[in-house]
Order: sequence, then structure tokens, then C-alpha cells
Amino acid sequence: MRLNILILLFTLLSLSFVSSTALADTVNLKKGEWIEYQVLAIGDFPGEHNVNWTRIEIIDVRGEIILLNVTVQLTTGPYVYYNDTVDFEKGELMEGFFLPSNVTDGDVFFDKLVGNITVSGVEHRTYGGADRTLVVGVAPETTYYWDKAKGIMVEAHSSYPSFNYTVDTIAKKTNMWQAQILGLDPTVFYAITVGIVALTTIIAVFLTYRLKKKP
Repeated sequence: MRLNILILLFTLLSLSFVSSTALADTVNLKKGEWIEYQVLAIGDFPGEHNVNWTRIEIIDVRGEIILLNVTVQLTTGPYVYYNDTVDFEKGELMEGFFLPSNVTDGDVFFDKLVGNITVSGVEHRTYGGADRTLVVGVAPETTYYWDKAKGIMVEAHSSYPSFNYTVDTIAKKTNMWQAQILGLDPTVFYAITVGIVALTTIIAVFLTYRLKKKP
């Protein structure tokens, strides 16, 4: 009887661990993180796309739901502020700005406002001063590039022939990752620098000691 109870408890703990791990893998964004985009719209675009700059800030993360504060600068100058919500379970991905976790080449996922998006490959590009691994996705009117680790869009190119306009959106600044120094993560760069300084100091001390011992 005791053995059965232990097996049951172990099973429940295992399921809980798997569930929490899967949930953690779904959302890799944290409160206080932000990203800024430059937007270029060309053509006879509708009023709601009259935008030249956007900032998205993570207000809170609650499981698979992300609360956002969005700032938009219109091409005419004024700023517009509003709150938005991402819900992965419901397919509310803010018009493709966010990506479900663990998608691979050939997968299709649903965005409530955009429709089906097909994952078409993986690339490497530089954003915010760092080389990032990207997931590429294609929708009927837009090609998306998401940062694979963070699950957020870093670039998108949209074309609407029937309205005679295009929109290009590119991430310019973010605190979600650090800019690299000479192609290295800052932590690695500074660790190497400290190591080189320490080694140089040791060699200098050793040589000075040897020279002093010479007659």
C-alpha cells in the first residue's frame, strides 16, 4: 500500500514538473523587458498604419498570457499609448509580433488576426548589436523574423497590392539581450579580458623576479 502511494506521488510530481517545464519553455519574456521598432510605410496606407516608431514593454507574464504596454509614434508626430494582451492558448499574438515556443521548420501556427503562419526556416542576423538566431515565418501578406530564444518579432515585411502600400518593421533597440563586443557576449568578453590581464601581470612579475636574480 505504501509503495502504491509513493508511486502515485512520484507520478504526480513528474507530471507537475513536465507541465511547469513546458510552460516555462513557452514564454521566455520577463517583466520590464522592452523592444523598439522603426516602421517604414510606403504607399496609400490606411490611417491605422500611419506609424513610424513602436515600443513594446512587458508589463507582466502570467503563464501563457503576457500583458503589454505599447507606445506608437504616428508619422504626423503624436504618440499613442495603449495596453495589449498576448494569449498563446487563444492565438492572440498581436498580429504576429509573438511566436509560440518550440516551433520548427514546416510547422503551421495560428494568429487570430493574421491567420495561419508557416515556419519556413532558421537564419542568423544582427539586431540590437548582437548576432541572433531567427525563426522565419510566412503569412499571406507578411514575412516575419522572430528571435528564436525570446519568441518576439525582430523584423517583418508586409505587402498589400490591393491597397498599394508596403510596411517594413525592424527592431532597433532592446534590453532583452546585450550588444556583443567584438562578436562576443559582454560577459565572455570581460572574462577573457580579465584573464588576459591576470596572465600578463603574472608573466610580468615572473620576468621581473628572474631579472632581479641575475648577477
